[in-house]
Amino acid sequence: MNPEDVAPAPVPAARRCINLLFRPVQAFRDLKEAPLKSAAAWYGTLLLATLVLTAIVVLTHYDSMAAMYPRGYHPPVLGSLASVLLPLFLLFTAGMLAGGLFLHLLVYASGGRGGLARTLAVVLYAATPLLLTLWILEAVWIYNVNISPFIVPLIILWAVALTVAGIREFHGISTTRAALPFFLMVIVVFAVFLIGTFILFPDPCGGMCTHLSSATATCTGENITVTYQGGMDASTLVRITAYDTDPAGSRVMGGTDGVLPVGSTLVLAGPFFSPAHVVAVAHYQDGTDQVILDTMMKCGSGPVKTPTTATPAPEKKTLVTTGTVSGRPALQATGTPSSGTPAPPVQKVPATPANSKGLLVWYDFDDTFLTTGTVTDRSGSGRDARVTGTVRAGTGISGTNGITFTGRGYILAPDNPAANQKAATFSFWFRTPDPTRNYKFASAAEWRGGPGTGWTMATHIPEFWADDGPEGLLVPGEPNVDNAFVPGAWTHEAVVYDGTTMKEYTNGTLINTWHGRGVPMSRGVPMAVGGWPQFSGYNYVGDMDDFRIYDHALSAQEIAGIFTAGRG
Repeated sequence: MNPEDVAPAPVPAARRCINLLFRPVQAFRDLKEAPLKSAAAWYGTLLLATLVLTAIVVLTHYDSMAAMYPRGYHPPVLGSLASVLLPLFLLFTAGMLAGGLFLHLLVYASGGRGGLARTLAVVLYAATPLLLTLWILEAVWIYNVNISPFIVPLIILWAVALTVAGIREFHGISTTRAALPFFLMVIVVFAVFLIGTFILFPDPCGGMCTHLSSATATCTGENITVTYQGGMDASTLVRITAYDTDPAGSRVMGGTDGVLPVGSTLVLAGPFFSPAHVVAVAHYQDGTDQVILDTMMKCGSGPVKTPTTATPAPEKKTLVTTGTVSGRPALQATGTPSSGTPAPPVQKVPATPANSKGLLVWYDFDDTFLTTGTVTDRSGSGRDARVTGTVRAGTGISGTNGITFTGRGYILAPDNPAANQKAATFSFWFRTPDPTRNYKFASAAEWRGGPGTGWTMATHIPEFWADDGPEGLLVPGEPNVDNAFVPGAWTHEAVVYDGTTMKEYTNGTLINTWHGRGVPMSRGVPMAVGGWPQFSGYNYVGDMDDFRIYDHALSAQEIAGIFTAGRG
């Protein structure tokens, strides 16, 4: 027998895997004579292993959150996995085979004559790094593990390199000829995607287009002129607001919202305190918001700003509620200022709030967080928060500073201060030009569909999950009064849970009462103030000051005291 007629010995699976990952050229030389069914068996084995490992990851996650379910109840996780994962993996396989057919046409055009079976075998073998890491990426996503953003692109490039090496070895062509079909396929797929996008979404702002809105502000005497410089998205709803930065006033001095034509201007009448805060927010047809202007303007001399000192005033100045706006009390300043001079601001408070007992966390934003990247926790609990993304220092309701959230950043605490609390109070001041949006002021929640854990504070309603079942912390189905906050005005919001009842106060007035199920608050995830990291579309746009969480339920009188004092 001629030795050349003897079939090569099969390569052990372990060595084949190592070669495919780290020695792709040698791997494909070893597999060059193997039939297509061998590649299909290899792919099928890895696919099954990935399916099992992914299921284990998901089941382990649900097991670690078993307290979310009542005793004796076991969710149909296996059935859910079978109905979701199997179709996904079958769709993945179908897409690979379809891509393999298209790739073969390009390989043939580049001079590859190894046959369709060889090209399909390369595609199946080249999926090895994807299948080996898919379950790990699933675990990273489920458990919110932070990894480098370059990991996934590197895995994809790994698979691309395997594909090029396989085409070269199986079809006997040069590396350049082997790489050309793949990159041509990428270009064709991208072109088809763009053409399909413009066909399905002829309106540039109804699909995947880039948001192009912009605005500028200039001084005209003591007035501020805002020019909307839109683009393709000229039909976008735009809200432009300028408000007084003096803590006592915080009054909306001018503004509009509506569909603005490109090049339109809006004059915001002065005089303003120096400087005035001008914000323009674009709301696009795809449902997203974008801050297109956020600046401090000093126009003309402006009225004289009363110093924020403890100088006695002829008449006591306090913050009170006068009237309501859609069920919400309006924040106004009272007192009789001297002729032609605005009312003095709320006087600066001491470094410790009057009601400091039981503070789990307290951010007054009076530190140099823009320089240090850290917001100090004044409660003494050690929950300093890390600045993530873009935030700005702003004028607070009192004290030295507040914080301005742009929708592209938040501050992240090391844990959830309210985890497992049987009672708690959330208290903070905020000011936003568009309170009708569903912004999340703060969150310590995780939701993957079905039961969740943690809580959120929002412009709509606060949300709480419980760790004993899918019902949540509160009795479901109870009505609530929708929030109707005043645009551009400082507003105090407090949410109190006493173990059996939850109450929402706005500017010291009780707005909502919900009955609880008598269970503790859930564990949640590390708290973010200024957004919800899991769903960045809810990130807050506006100012905030004096954020606190207490370990007990404050009384209505204590809530009113915080509101009246401005900050403790």
